Amino acid sequence: MGMKRPIAAIITLCCVAAPVACGASEPTTQQAETNPIPTSTSIPTPVPTQTPETPPETPETEVPLPPPPDSFPTQTVSVPPEQVLTGLAEIKRVAENIENSVIIIDVSTQTLWHWKNHQVRKTYPLSTGLGAFDWATQKQTYIGNELNSRRAPTGYMFTLGEKSYACEIDELADKGGCWGWPAFTDQQSDESVWARVTTGIIPLYSGESKNRSVVQRDIFIHGTNVYESVMSQEPSSGGCIRMLPKHIIDLVENLDQGVNQIYVLERDWKRA
Repeated sequence: MGMKRPIAAIITLCCVAAPVACGASEPTTQQAETNPIPTSTSIPTPVPTQTPETPPETPETEVPLPPPPDSFPTQTVSVPPEQVLTGLAEIKRVAENIENSVIIIDVSTQTLWHWKNHQVRKTYPLSTGLGAFDWATQKQTYIGNELNSRRAPTGYMFTLGEKSYACEIDELADKGGCWGWPAFTDQQSDESVWARVTTGIIPLYSGESKNRSVVQRDIFIHGTNVYESVMSQEPSSGGCIRMLPKHIIDLVENLDQGVNQIYVLERDWKRA
């Protein structure tokens, strides 16, 4: 018969060989967090920084300037000349509205602007009345609304598109439209030539009391065969506003049917 081991020894062997079976439990979550298992730490590879490229320059865009207070809306990025802005503001003051087609005339520079669709459509040279001597100021004046003064009328006026005429260049004009005189395209004439009303006629109608004599004075915007007076932009007419044949045709063809407003600035011409 073999020798029997003590019970205490058997229990000891059991605990050494199989600790889980002896009532030992697996580590709790709290213990795992308290004693984390070390892991190998990887060192991140540094990413090279890039210098930001200089952004491309943005082209500057022209911003429209605000119109004068209580004047007119503008829908164009181009800034109109000061004379045009002044003329439009005066029309707004007198007529209380701005039509789609407007003619602005500055006698001091012998220039006409056609304002249409909220922008300057075209600029033209011209020749206005050669004026008369003013005894009060003791000098020749070129603007005024007096009868038989040969001065350019000033202030607010208007014309009607259906009352304006343009005739074919180099053809005999209809007497009802251009008074029967032909117009030529060579832009050459002798200053001694008898001045003719040619090519086109834009009648002027009074828009305020100071220029109510404009119809009685037979003042028109019209084409001329005295081309040099227009090209030199000097007052030479009997009071009318002269334009080159090709220019008056272009202007008449671009007038609106109905009312086209006109304003002649109160700015006198001065010989240089």
